[in-house]
Amino acid sequence: MDVYEKIVKDCFWDTKISPEEILTWAQSPDERLRNKLFARIIKNSTDRLYALQIFSEELLPSLFTTYKSEHTHAQSDRDFLALENVLAGTKNFIRGAQWKK
Repeated sequence: MDVYEKIVKDCFWDTKISPEEILTWAQSPDERLRNKLFARIIKNSTDRLYALQIFSEELLPSLFTTYKSEHTHAQSDRDFLALENVLAGTKNFIRGAQWKK
């Protein structure tokens, strides 16, 4: 199963959408579509790291920023912050994930 089929299965079980449409949304100039796809992946994907790699490296920082501004719980979600650190190159402090002294 490729990444687009997995996204359809995990994130769009309630909608009739094809893997080709997922690819189109990920590369779309329409920011609204990209943000909707990003939010669905964050909320529903069983492998977020794998699924988020459909977006270009240049887009990821803005997608994370937009998501954080619209979903205030993301500021304290350890998994979300770790993903942002890895994929967007940020340096969020994650309580409980630092080395013990």
